[in-house]
Amino acid sequence: MLCKGREITLTAEPQGIEYTYLWSTGATTPSIIISQGGRYSVEISLDEFCKSSSVIDVIEFTPEEFEIIAIGKLCVGEIVTLSTNKDFVSYEWSTGEKTKEIAVTNSGLYSVKAIDLNGCVSANNIEIIFVSPKEYNLDFTDYDFGDVEIGAEKRVKFNIPGEVEIQIKGDFAYDMNTNEMVFKPSGEKSYSGEIVVDFGGDCDTTATILFVGRGVNSLRYKAKVIAPTIDTEAGLEDVELPFTFNISKDDLMYPFILTYKMTFEINIDVYLPNFTTTIINNKRVVELTGTTNI
Repeated sequence: MLCKGREITLTAEPQGIEYTYLWSTGATTPSIIISQGGRYSVEISLDEFCKSSSVIDVIEFTPEEFEIIAIGKLCVGEIVTLSTNKDFVSYEWSTGEKTKEIAVTNSGLYSVKAIDLNGCVSANNIEIIFVSPKEYNLDFTDYDFGDVEIGAEKRVKFNIPGEVEIQIKGDFAYDMNTNEMVFKPSGEKSYSGEIVVDFGGDCDTTATILFVGRGVNSLRYKAKVIAPTIDTEAGLEDVELPFTFNISKDDLMYPFILTYKMTFEINIDVYLPNFTTTIINNKRVVELTGTTNI
């Protein structure tokens, strides 16, 4: 068996100075070196009457060619897997490892020798160069919007260099026209979010900026219900109870929701009340009427 591109030695037996040799190649030595497959013969002579011959067929195999495949990002800090694209009986890498695939983290030239089923050796190499991610200066750090009035808006300049992709996460918005981060709270609570800037490239360089802020309501309104005490006597037909609601805070107007509840206690054994509510002159009028049961 002969692997293409290799050499093997054919040796005739027996050997000794008393013997002469004649190979089909024309060689007259006990051994010959061949590099091609085919049929080879040798005649061994002790004298002109004592001769012997032998024939051997040498099969030539072509070693399996293969490629080394690199899987992973060639970025500093990443791990790249190197492997052959074909299966072999055994492997020997320049790193000393003897598996089909290896993991590398450093730049360099990597080679592997592989032996196939016919015992032929194939070899290949690959150069791996890890690239450092590009450094970008956003000239911006995590930002706290502080306390912002509910419904109001606060902006901060946030210039993004070059052609990049951005992703907004959380409770903030980005104005592409003015290059500003915008915070507009809708309720009285804490807000958080982030903007992820992807600079692109093979190493996926990204930067993340965090934003926080709080929505507040500094216009604290106080509601007062004025219910004057009215003394009356049995027998009067009409009694008015003028309830007045006052909403005030430094004479400032602001949207609000007022929740109120009024409770009347009436002796059901004596009074039979009826309840109606209407709107008169943009005011809600609640009317409680009834008759006595005496």
